[in-house]
Amino acid sequence: MTDPERDECPFLVPVTADRIWIFPVAAYCRRPGHAIRVPGSSTFASVCTRPDHCECEGYRTALAESASTEPPPRAAGP
Repeated sequence: MTDPERDECPFLVPVTADRIWIFPVAAYCRRPGHAIRVPGSSTFASVCTRPDHCECEGYRTALAESASTEPPPRAAGP
């Protein structure tokens, strides 16, 4: 699902129409099954766009949820 080696969080969605926001933002966080979250500018710069995104509680929660919903591996045949 995600690659922890990426420099930025895979849940970031670039904002293409910034007129819908009160304050201009570069991206928002959209985790499957969760509400949209707009990170603060300092969080965006220091966590979301760096390898440190792996330390984000939302990122770790999403990984745990995706791991629990993956089907179990098939057993080898006889």
